[in-house]
Amino acid sequence: MRKLLLACCFVGLTAQFSLAEIVVAVGDHDVLANTANQQIDVLVSTDGGQSPTIFGSNLHFQLADGTGPIVEPVFNGFSIDGSIFDVTGSGTAGGVVGGGQFIDASATPPAAGVDANGILVSLLIDTTGITSGTFALSGTITEGGANLPTQLLDGNAAARTLVINDGSVTISAVPEPSSVVIVVAFGGIVLCRRRR
Repeated sequence: MRKLLLACCFVGLTAQFSLAEIVVAVGDHDVLANTANQQIDVLVSTDGGQSPTIFGSNLHFQLADGTGPIVEPVFNGFSIDGSIFDVTGSGTAGGVVGGGQFIDASATPPAAGVDANGILVSLLIDTTGITSGTFALSGTITEGGANLPTQLLDGNAAARTLVINDGSVTISAVPEPSSVVIVVAFGGIVLCRRRR
């Protein structure tokens, strides 16, 4: 009976102090057509439990299929400003590769680490030459059979288990000023006729 009681206490304490599941939400984002340096934020959060401390990251993102042949949006870069890594002593390495289709980078906080809740990274998107469409945005580079997922590292530089929820970038066409004038003029004619 004593062993059973001790086992129950151990299980209860282990469950209480277990670390939460980490979720990376790449998200679905609306961006403007023909515009460079549009910032979109990728979020990280925990799904219950104690939030883990992160001591580093390998940031791997892919925009569209990474191969063409159609014109696709590209990455202009990334930023940790305003992110969980935006603390004194943090550093970054790497950046945009593969003709702008990939981010292959890392962000490292100071020795104390950072909490895994908030903006993970801001991605900068360029839609120059593209007027509309929806393109995949993934937290894993899969081009050419690769499988390089975004990783968050523990104190031993080992990758933590993550749930990566991929998303998309939707480019909306901005109406031309002449189109807006026509719509306003038509609306004015309709209003004038109703008043008579």
